[in-house]
Amino acid sequence: MSGLIGQTINQSYNIQRELARGGMATIYLARQLSMDRDVAIKVLPREFLHEVTFIDRFKQEVAITARLEHRSIIPVYDHGEWDGMPYIVMRYMEGLSVDTMIQQQGVLSVPQVQQIVRQVASALDYAHTQGVLHRDLKPSNILLDRNGDAYITDFGIARILHSNENLTSTGVVGTPSYMSPEQAQGLTLDGRSDVYALGVVIFEMLTGQRPFESETPYSVAVMHVTQPAPDPRTRQPDIPRGIAQVVLKSLEKSPSHRYPTAVALADALESRHSADGAADVTYTNTPPPISIVNEPTPRHTTAPVPPHAVSSQPISQPVRSVRRSRGWLWLILVGLISVALGGSVLGIYAFVTRGNDEPISINNTLPIFSSTGEARLTATAQIPRLTFHGMTGELFYIASDQDIYQMQLESGSETRLTQTDGAESMPALSPDGEQLVYMYQPQGRETIEQSEVYLYTFATSETQQLTSNLSIETSPIWSPDGTEIYYTQLTEDNNLYRIVRYQLDNQREEPVYETSGVITGLSIAPDGEHIIFALQENNDSDLLILELSTSSVRRLTDTDDLSERNPLWHPRDNVIFFLQENRTVLTMDSEGNNETILYTATQDIDTITLSSDISTLLFVANKTIYTFDGTTTELLVEQAASPILIR
Repeated sequence: MSGLIGQTINQSYNIQRELARGGMATIYLARQLSMDRDVAIKVLPREFLHEVTFIDRFKQEVAITARLEHRSIIPVYDHGEWDGMPYIVMRYMEGLSVDTMIQQQGVLSVPQVQQIVRQVASALDYAHTQGVLHRDLKPSNILLDRNGDAYITDFGIARILHSNENLTSTGVVGTPSYMSPEQAQGLTLDGRSDVYALGVVIFEMLTGQRPFESETPYSVAVMHVTQPAPDPRTRQPDIPRGIAQVVLKSLEKSPSHRYPTAVALADALESRHSADGAADVTYTNTPPPISIVNEPTPRHTTAPVPPHAVSSQPISQPVRSVRRSRGWLWLILVGLISVALGGSVLGIYAFVTRGNDEPISINNTLPIFSSTGEARLTATAQIPRLTFHGMTGELFYIASDQDIYQMQLESGSETRLTQTDGAESMPALSPDGEQLVYMYQPQGRETIEQSEVYLYTFATSETQQLTSNLSIETSPIWSPDGTEIYYTQLTEDNNLYRIVRYQLDNQREEPVYETSGVITGLSIAPDGEHIIFALQENNDSDLLILELSTSSVRRLTDTDDLSERNPLWHPRDNVIFFLQENRTVLTMDSEGNNETILYTATQDIDTITLSSDISTLLFVANKTIYTFDGTTTELLVEQAASPILIR
């Protein structure tokens, strides 16, 4: 679709300009026509519409924020869907975030801190009375209006207390720099966990630094659990002693030693401003005994075969400022990591983060794959959802349970190749037909913003993890000789998209191209020297070709009113297939000439692929796989995606 700017959503909201862009959503300034006021609209881009975790997070943010009505919580005015894209309409805040204030000022004055904390504390305690924990309070989630009043935002990973919902009930979720010790360990939480996070925010506002800094998210989380919080006066000597003592009490390791509520913390912060060294504020700040928690429960009665982790060469990043956290390019996958602490053991399963302190979540355990293929349907089973129309060969696809399946078209028998708690996507078959590369997203139905590249070998039914970059990686493809894999990668600070080359022989990855636009849909030329991809900028998508030897790109399409995506390079010819405006499949040559319409659909097409013998076009629309042989369109499989047809 064309850019949103200038468009009117559902005859109600005229999009003015882009305000911010993150790893999951884009926020626009819009004019609400019926009320003649400015609003902020958070939109889930089209390229993420098939990522279940992003949809779930959107829905959760609406559901939770809708039940909270407080002057210091940014309200949700409306939500809906436009042109297939979900959106949330919120109050537009004309001021800064606390994070931006710290960057601009270095440190905030005590009166500034007190005013912000008073308003944030009131909102937190109100949310707690409504049974909601924020779980991701940090400076970037506290916004200021033009009068300097503070508001809490982003309840995307909030937790409803005593809820049976499974969105965020498993694993560790949050931003490691602001996690309470109990949150880092996966223990049961209450409002005092948000009090701890507020204490970290106060520390940062007063000193311009976080209490704990380290190279990896795992190290930061361990420090929160095991190390006493530093006295903020060691970072900023001008802080009054009484204020420093309040901060340290809010950062106690044991919840019972902290302030019982956020408002109690705000009260203490105000009452201690003039007190220098009063004796009634005490703190222990020593780590309590720690035990192993949340031990994973096996999903199978037979011993599963876990994937074999493969170390990856980190991609170098530019140096960041001292205050901002470094971009972390490590995935700390620890089924049970034990740290000796005076006879106690620390049980922490996994921590993942990206720059700009994006919240994280990950399942407690490594993805589990069945050791042998599991036959879900047999040749004699009744399969009303499948029609084959005399087709022969093998079909690989992602089923509705987000696992990879293999189907024999002659019989309709279906074999599950992967069986995980997460979500597999975008499989690509190796040139020799012996392996599948695909994306794996841990605990796919939860709030996770990270995916990794995995390899499945047919001969052994084994899986192998190729990357651990704490990034959103998509669109894996093979080089024609099968020695390299290419994929897109959103950098940990959400600022750049990359095309990355992974060399299978030495397990090394290296970026070959990066841009501030959104890269999707890679396809490689038969000579292995060029990659075509779609680049989305300002909500318009065009096709570009990358020359791998020089890292130079040239634009193949450049239409302001039409969007092109999902390019496919003919494996043996100079022909490129692609989608235009989501409903039309076209072909052209690699110079962008001889454009020809191949097929026009009556509904939006999600993805297109070609059969191995180039005789059949496959496309996915509304979670259904269709085939087109040049004259006839046939329904092949319902409730499926990402097809690979071998004929």
